Amino acid sequence: MSYLTLYRKYRPQNFEETVEQAAIIKTLKNAILYDRKAHAYIFAGPRGTGKTSLARIFAKAVNCMNRKDDSAEPCNTCESCLAITSGDHMDVIEIDAASNTSVDNVRELIEKVNYLPAMGKHKLYIIDETHMLSNSAFNALLKTLEEPPAHVIFILATTDPHKIPVTIQSRCQRLDLSKISQSAIVKHLQKILKLEKVKITDEAVKMIAKYSGGHMRDSLSICDQVLAFSEGSIELSHVLDIVGTANMDDIVSIIKLVTDNQLQDYFELIESLFFKGLDPIRFVSDLIEFYRSILLVKLNLKSLVLLPDNVTVDLISIEKKYQKDQVSDILKKLSFSIQDIRYMENSRVYVETLLLEVLTPWLVESIASQNITNQTIQTTPAGQEREKAITPVIKEAQKPVEHRSDPVIEVVKSFKTKTKPEPVFGEIENMDNMDFVTVKHHWPKVLGHLKKNSKMKLRALISEGMPIKFEDDTIIFGFKKGHEFHYNRMIEDSNLSAINVVIKDVYHNKASIKFILIDSNDMPINLGNDKFEEKVLIDKKDIPEHVRKIMDAVEGEVV
Repeated sequence: MSYLTLYRKYRPQNFEETVEQAAIIKTLKNAILYDRKAHAYIFAGPRGTGKTSLARIFAKAVNCMNRKDDSAEPCNTCESCLAITSGDHMDVIEIDAASNTSVDNVRELIEKVNYLPAMGKHKLYIIDETHMLSNSAFNALLKTLEEPPAHVIFILATTDPHKIPVTIQSRCQRLDLSKISQSAIVKHLQKILKLEKVKITDEAVKMIAKYSGGHMRDSLSICDQVLAFSEGSIELSHVLDIVGTANMDDIVSIIKLVTDNQLQDYFELIESLFFKGLDPIRFVSDLIEFYRSILLVKLNLKSLVLLPDNVTVDLISIEKKYQKDQVSDILKKLSFSIQDIRYMENSRVYVETLLLEVLTPWLVESIASQNITNQTIQTTPAGQEREKAITPVIKEAQKPVEHRSDPVIEVVKSFKTKTKPEPVFGEIENMDNMDFVTVKHHWPKVLGHLKKNSKMKLRALISEGMPIKFEDDTIIFGFKKGHEFHYNRMIEDSNLSAINVVIKDVYHNKASIKFILIDSNDMPINLGNDKFEEKVLIDKKDIPEHVRKIMDAVEGEVV
């Protein structure tokens, strides 16, 4: 006999062998035990979850010659059960709707419905991929499906129940099968491979279950492929080579390289993985799974994390770098990116830049923290000694260079050639009649003030929003939905106080600021394309006295 694939060899032959789907099995068992069988069923659910297998088991149970009165399980030994198992039963007709879509095929079926069963009590029509039937075929089936002969049972199996007309659905009893849990797939695979006398590591079987996506047939197909590749025993590396994804250790390394700002090593590692045949969608899906595990740890649900022990240790160390809101934000952005990857010609470049973009806010905060650390070091005795040593050199380098040309002419020339003056920090302006136009006009000064005073953390946070209106002496600053992390950080007391100091300074105590979350649709139309860029702020006290006199004489401005 030729080799049978695992999913065919180990197809369930009774209700007990079926993996999960407890509610569906109980419904079918009770229908058999109490003789409440419907004349038509719809088995709806994802691929590889047991639709066709349950249909065949149900057909065995209703036609079994040796079934006990107090049991719904078929015997699997009588002539009827064996014929259904081998596919030779005259009264169990399986139809592939994908290749028999026309109304003529349905008419042929209807003509044979009235014939009595030849071998058993019931005649069953199992129509696979029912949603592929044409509208005319569905219409032809309506009357027969509504009032079939007493000996006929229809089972319509489909992966897309929404494509079946409601007129058909209303005439059937619908049973929805769900995806199979990862733990159940792991247990079932270990049982089958033990019968096959194949050794497999725990990490490898978990990885197969993970990439099956809740579809039992897919997991068994991967097992078949890995068995042909591994020659007898299955290791984690064999599974990774077959499914075309990165090892979890590589994913941990990538995250560490990005968060530690080791960009050269990061790009080199990504390039090497793509040259080995990395699937970008699976790679990003793995990243999502990793950050989901981080979120579970944050929520004290570590028992739900299905990762190898060595990866779990790294996960806990990485988890400490993030707040819960940050992890949620990363998960959203990575999830949205899956759809974009499908349409990218150069998916490698997209994935490379994706991680940098997702982690940018944390890198900015890290750099800002580093700047604060450097400033602190300068206050130590050793730092002060170094500062004393280099101060004379710096002062000498900062001495203005003498020019032979007339300074008045130079300033006037500069004034004529520069048409767009930079705002001067500290200048007195009339803020008595403040409105939203005034707020927008001076908002670049706020950004420049933050940059000048090394408040890069605040600068990074507010860059994701914009002022949207001015009312009751308050600037209403909006963040779009999806930037909840930035909003939550800005309404913290310390950050809110710091930004209000800047606002009062720039707007001369005429305004304060309030942060809100808004939908994209609520963003005022006239603000959609506003781009605010910080300006270089120059305090008038830093301008030399002779230059100030010249400015007053020609009514000039600093440019």
